[in-house]
Amino acid sequence: GVGAIGELTAWRYGYPAVLPHEATLATGNPNIHTSRDTLSVSGNNANHAAKFAKLAIAYTVEMAQVPGI
Repeated sequence: GVGAIGELTAWRYGYPAVLPHEATLATGNPNIHTSRDTLSVSGNNANHAAKFAKLAIAYTVEMAQVPGI
């Protein structure tokens, strides 16, 4: 459920967090976070995943500059 999302725990304790999505809930990939969540589902192409990895790196760099975090 929603209560298990790590971002909610971070927010609850006052830490900044983001929850990026690749699509709307109605059009999202039903395989995410399941045993079927494999590269083959994406046509053996990691370009979309690479965008999220770049976003995570940028977020980490940004948060590293915030005093007290």
